[in-house]
Amino acid sequence: MFAPGDLPTRFHAHAIKEKNLQFRYAAVLVSLGFTMALAHAGLSETKELVKNSPAMKRHKAGDVLYSTVELRETAVPGMYKALNPTTRSHMFYVHEGLDYIVQNNGWSEVKGQDLVLVQGDAAQLQLDKQNILAKLPLDAEMSYKLGDAKRRVVVVVDAFDCAHCRDFDANLKKYSQEYNATVYILPTALNKSPENANIVRSIWCNPKAGAEWREIMTSSNYKAKSTDTANCEARKTMETSDDIAAMLRIHGTPGFILGSVNGKAAIAGFPPNSKPAAQKQMLDAIMGKQ
Repeated sequence: MFAPGDLPTRFHAHAIKEKNLQFRYAAVLVSLGFTMALAHAGLSETKELVKNSPAMKRHKAGDVLYSTVELRETAVPGMYKALNPTTRSHMFYVHEGLDYIVQNNGWSEVKGQDLVLVQGDAAQLQLDKQNILAKLPLDAEMSYKLGDAKRRVVVVVDAFDCAHCRDFDANLKKYSQEYNATVYILPTALNKSPENANIVRSIWCNPKAGAEWREIMTSSNYKAKSTDTANCEARKTMETSDDIAAMLRIHGTPGFILGSVNGKAAIAGFPPNSKPAAQKQMLDAIMGKQ
């Protein structure tokens, strides 16, 4: 597994020219009242901010005020999951310091009594996506190396019971000699049954996780091998992959997160029911083939 500090260089290697622009964005944040102290608030501090925020007291989902939600940590440092205090169901995500939240309809900045939806490719939205990319809990054993693996880093939210995911994996294997990329897998399933959750965790906790994932993506009757999950990291779950997809607003599988496209983090899923030529063109774009 990579340490958090190891990833930004890989993900931002192609965005060095954006450095000066990023400093200007930071100046804008300061002018909006987002301080460094808030930016590094922990869980307890963020809980208090949520509880006392005029905006969170004003907005609600159904009968549940945003200010009453329960917060818990996710596998992405600085991003917290907001739960309905009664049903424990997921409502939205909160960034540390309560500068923004992520709802189903998008990313919203918290400004006074308002939640201001960030539209399109706004600069702050893209910077926040880059920050999440740099913190993703990726594992070397859950990855594929293609060619020299240096041109691009691609993260795939991949579901083993998804036909289009299987198309993607089959094409990736077929054309693997044409690309130079490192492909990390965030494993999940479309059917969120306990059985499928156990399969995902069993594979992710396996020392040969990558080989196991390739097997399940090509097998019509896969049975998870016995894996010691008791001593496995708690974050290696289907929920982790689903949380990351939701934070980056990836609504289908396979979903792609590209580390070399200046923070524009996601590409829509692999084209369904398309002709092989169209699938190959999409794969070339994802893998950064020149």
